[in-house]
Amino acid sequence: MNNLKKLYNNLLERLPDGVYKSTHDGKFVEVNPAMVKMLGYSSKEELMSIDIKTTLYFQPEDRESLVLQEKLEEMGVFRLKKKDGSSIWVEDHGWYTLDNNGEILFHEGIMRDITERKLAEEALKESEERFKMLFEKAPIGYQSLDENGCFLDVNETWLETLGYQKEEIIGQWFGNFLTPAYIALFEKNLLEIKEQGQIHSEYEMLRKDGTILIIRLEGRIGHASNGGFKQTHCVILDITKQKQAEHKITQLSKGIEQSPASIIITDTFGNIEYVNPKFTEVSGYTFTESKGKNPRFLQTGYTSKKEYSELWNTITSGNEWRGEIHNRKRNGELFWESVNISPIRNEAGEIVNFMAIKEDITSRKQSEIEIMKLSVAIEQNPASVVITDTSGIIEYVNTKFLNTTGYDREELIGTVIRILKPGHTSDETYVELWNNLFAGNEWRGEHKNRKKNKEKYWESVLISPIKNNEGKITNYIILSEDISDRKKMERELVDAKVKAEESDRLKSAFLANMSHEIRTPLNSILGFSDLLTDPNIDDQSRREFATLISSSGSNLLSIINDVLDISKIEAGQVELSMTQFSAQKLINSIKNEYSYKASLKNIKFLVDPTTPEQEIFVISDTNRIKQVLINFVGNALKFTEKGAIEIGVKLTGNNIQFHVKDSGIGIPKEFHDKIFDRFRQVESANTRKYGGNGLGLAITKNLGELLGGQIWLVSEPGEGSTFYFALPDKFLVK
Repeated sequence: MNNLKKLYNNLLERLPDGVYKSTHDGKFVEVNPAMVKMLGYSSKEELMSIDIKTTLYFQPEDRESLVLQEKLEEMGVFRLKKKDGSSIWVEDHGWYTLDNNGEILFHEGIMRDITERKLAEEALKESEERFKMLFEKAPIGYQSLDENGCFLDVNETWLETLGYQKEEIIGQWFGNFLTPAYIALFEKNLLEIKEQGQIHSEYEMLRKDGTILIIRLEGRIGHASNGGFKQTHCVILDITKQKQAEHKITQLSKGIEQSPASIIITDTFGNIEYVNPKFTEVSGYTFTESKGKNPRFLQTGYTSKKEYSELWNTITSGNEWRGEIHNRKRNGELFWESVNISPIRNEAGEIVNFMAIKEDITSRKQSEIEIMKLSVAIEQNPASVVITDTSGIIEYVNTKFLNTTGYDREELIGTVIRILKPGHTSDETYVELWNNLFAGNEWRGEHKNRKKNKEKYWESVLISPIKNNEGKITNYIILSEDISDRKKMERELVDAKVKAEESDRLKSAFLANMSHEIRTPLNSILGFSDLLTDPNIDDQSRREFATLISSSGSNLLSIINDVLDISKIEAGQVELSMTQFSAQKLINSIKNEYSYKASLKNIKFLVDPTTPEQEIFVISDTNRIKQVLINFVGNALKFTEKGAIEIGVKLTGNNIQFHVKDSGIGIPKEFHDKIFDRFRQVESANTRKYGGNGLGLAITKNLGELLGGQIWLVSEPGEGSTFYFALPDKFLVK
C-alpha cells in the first residue's frame, strides 16, 4: 500500500499535465508541480491560496458551468489567467468526488496546456475565413463549371455583377445567361478548354434585369485525382464600361478627325503633337509642318504677350481658357479664331497634354465690328434713337433718349412708346402714321412728348420700318430730336411779332396821346399868356390865368420827366443814392404832401392803422422809393372818385412791404401784368377820361426792380386796388 502511494506521488510530481483537487467553493486543496508551473505561480501554497473563480478564470461563468455540470465527468476547453495576467488555453478533464450521501466533496481533474494547438487552430480558421472572404469578396467574379458547362459555384461578386441569387444559378447551363449570338462561341470554348487546359474569351451576358454586360472570361481546368477533367476555374470581369469607353474613344477620334473645328493637341510645354484635318484646311499648314512647333507660330502680334502669359498661366494651373486670337494663315491671310484650351489629365489627375478647339470667326468678327460701329453710332447719336417691335414695344433706347426724357433704360424696355399709342396724337395723325408704317414707308412729323418729371417737350420724329432679308417688317426705328428750343423760338418770334405790332399800336396811341398831353398844356400856356397881354382884363382874371399857366407848365414838366426817366432806365444811367431812413416818416411825409389834393376830391388819405409804431429803418435810395410810392398815390387819386386812400408799411416774412390801397375803379385780372408795360393803360377810354401817358407804372416797375425789390397788385373791377412794393430784409437796419 505504501509502495502504491509512493508510486502515485511520484507520478503526480512528474506528470507533465496539471493535476488539481479543489473545493466546491473554489479553493485548491492539492495541485501538482506541473499545475503550478503551467499557471506561473512560484509554489503550491501560493496557487492554493487564490480564489479560483475570480482569479483564475477570465470569464467567471466558465467556472460556474464546470461546478454546475450534472455529469460526474466532463471535459471542457477554457481560457485561464496566469499569475502575470497573460492567458493560457487549457483542456480540463474534470470529475466529482462524492461522499456517502452523494454530495460533492471535491472537484478533481487534469489540465493540459493546449495554447499552441489552440493558436494553430485559430490561425487555420482565420486562414480559411480569409480565403472564404477573398473568394466571396474578391473584386472580380468567379465561377466553376462542370464538364457539361453547368454551374458548380459562383462568388458574391459574380452574383452582384449579374444580379442573381446563388440558388438561381447553381446547376444552370452557362449558355442560358448569354445573348443568342454568343452561345455558339461558348460551346466552342468549352471544347477548347478541355483540350488546351485554359481559355480567354469575351461574351455578352444577360443580367437578371435584362441589361447586357460585356464580360471578359479567363479560365483553366481543375483536374480530378486521376488526372481527368473535374471542373473549370474561371474569373470574369465586367468590361462593359471599358468597351463603352473604347467605343467612345473611337467616336471621339472620328469626331476629332471629322470635326468642323480646328483641333490642336500639345504636350505640357506647348509643342504640337497633333492637328486635325480642319486645322490644315483653315491655316494651310500640314501636320508635318506644324508638329513640334508652338501654336504661337500662327500669331500676328495683335494678341499681346501679356494675354499669352495669362493664357499659359491659366491652363498650366489646370483651368480652362477661352478667348479670341488673331492669327495668320500660311498664305499670309489674317483671320480670327475663337479658342477653347483645356488641360488633359491622366488617371492620377496629372496634366499630360493641352487641347485647343478653335473656330474660324473671321466673318462673325467682321460683322461684330460693323455692328459695333453701328451700335456706337446709334448710342452716341446726338438724336434720340428708339427701336421697337412691330407692336411698338420698346426693345432698345440710346443714351440721348434717356438723357432727354429722364427715364432709366429698365423703365422703358418692354413698354409701348408713347407716339405709337392711340390718344397721344390726333386721330388723323395716328391713322396717317400707321398707314405709312404698315405700307413699309417712313413717317415724319412733330410730336409733343412728356418727360419722366411730367415736363412736356416738342420733338421732331422720323419713324422707319426695319425689314429682314425677306422684306418682312421686324422692327421700327424712331429717330427724334428735341425741338423745344426751336418751338419756343418760333413762339417767341410770333409773340415778338405780335408784341412789336402791339408796341407799334401802343406807340401810335402813345404818340397821339402825348401829342394831346403836350399840346393841351402848351395851348393853355400860349393861350393864357396871350390873354395876359390884354390890358383890359381885371386882376382877378389875370391871377386865374397865371394859375392855369403854372398848372399847365407843371403837367408838361411831369411828362418831360417821365420821358427822361424812361430814357435813363433804358440807358442804364439811373444812379442810386443809398441812405438810411425811417419808413414810417417817409409814408407820413407822402400822406401830408397829398392830403390836400385828396381833400379837393373829398377823398380821405390815411396811414394804415396796423403800421408798426416802432420805426423801421431802411438803407436804400429814399427818393426813388418815394417816387415809386408817389406814383401809386397819384394813380390812386386819379382813379378814385370817392372813399379813401391808405398808405402803409410793415415787416412780413423776409420783406419790408410798402403798400398803397384805394377804393377806385379797380383793374381786371387780365391787365394786372399789362399795365406795367410802357405806353399801356387799362382802357383807352381811361386815357380820355383820366388822362396820363402810360409811362408811370412802367417807370415804377423798373425802379422797383432796380432797387432790388418787386412790385405787384391785388385788384378786382369795382373793388379798388392795392399796389405793393417789397424790399428784401437785407436792406433792413437790424
